[in-house]
Amino acid sequence: MTLVEYEDLELKLSDELKEKIQRDLILPEDIKKVIYHAEKAAKRIFDTKKKRFIAHYQNGFVTFWVEYYPKSDCYEVFNAYSHRIKIQEGDC
Repeated sequence: MTLVEYEDLELKLSDELKEKIQRDLILPEDIKKVIYHAEKAAKRIFDTKKKRFIAHYQNGFVTFWVEYYPKSDCYEVFNAYSHRIKIQEGDC
């Protein structure tokens, strides 16, 4: 993934969410990486009750999670959080 591929994504975040991610030390670039990865690889789930996608992206030992929905000109972000966990994907 090169910087150009995800840096150009437009995000729509509420002021409350901007404060939350700043407090939680989550960068907008982290959110863009999650969305880019989810959209490119179709690795996301759809929450039918909330009508939004949930996706994650692992960067080292930190996994970032984002709840979002694609709009015509941007991605509306509803929530973002991170955990210091490593997700093991694949067959058991």
